[in-house]
Amino acid sequence: MSNVLMLGAVCFLAASLGGGAVYADETVRQIDRDRLFALIQKPGPVVVVDVRNIEAYLDRHIPGAVSLPFPQLAQAAWPKDTPLVVYCFSAGCHLSHESALVLMRQGYKDVRDFNGGMLQWESQGLPVARGAAAGTARAGDMPPEELWKRIRPEAKPDCGGCVSDGGGITVLDLRPPDEFAAGHVPGARSLPLESLARSTGTLSRIGDIVVYDAAPARSREGAKVLRAVGLHVRILDGGLSGWGARPLDKGTGH
Repeated sequence: MSNVLMLGAVCFLAASLGGGAVYADETVRQIDRDRLFALIQKPGPVVVVDVRNIEAYLDRHIPGAVSLPFPQLAQAAWPKDTPLVVYCFSAGCHLSHESALVLMRQGYKDVRDFNGGMLQWESQGLPVARGAAAGTARAGDMPPEELWKRIRPEAKPDCGGCVSDGGGITVLDLRPPDEFAAGHVPGARSLPLESLARSTGTLSRIGDIVVYDAAPARSREGAKVLRAVGLHVRILDGGLSGWGARPLDKGTGH
């Protein structure tokens, strides 16, 4: 999809979702390109939020930005005093302004709008990043024995060994569906890598997410995609081959 068509589609979505009226106490503060560029050059608490769709983000984004598309803003889980800067495609789309209002109404106290968006950023020759950002993740892969302790049935007597339990852990199998059906970590959900970027909005932002695949490179790529939208992700050390003699479920499962 061209940037023009994508811009129109996203702006239409913002209008259809409705940002509500702008009240006197909801003035959105602006930040200019030079100030934003200076801000991302040094460590600090500010979070730069790309509210475009994930495909646009993966194509190019401001270095260090995290992806949180406009329809998923309700999932924002930063502390309310976190300084946030939001941006979209360009000044021609009001999505960043609408996003700032949404975040302010969620209780965020320091939200600024980079109105010029990606178009202005690039037009000045400023650096861009491509692909999934490393994001914020909990350190280290998850050893199979640690995962097994957390998901074995006797550890969760109230839910029959369920894995996706809200505040606990969600296990994602990134392999093709036929490989998943042949055998997978108990309670895991099948979410092939090829469709992962389109499915991030279905995942809980509470608790751990553990991903695995038969190929380590695919596990790492999946983790990058999820970390790009601010999720806490760990990779199952050794993938399915590292699971050893521990039990497997079969069939389509979740």
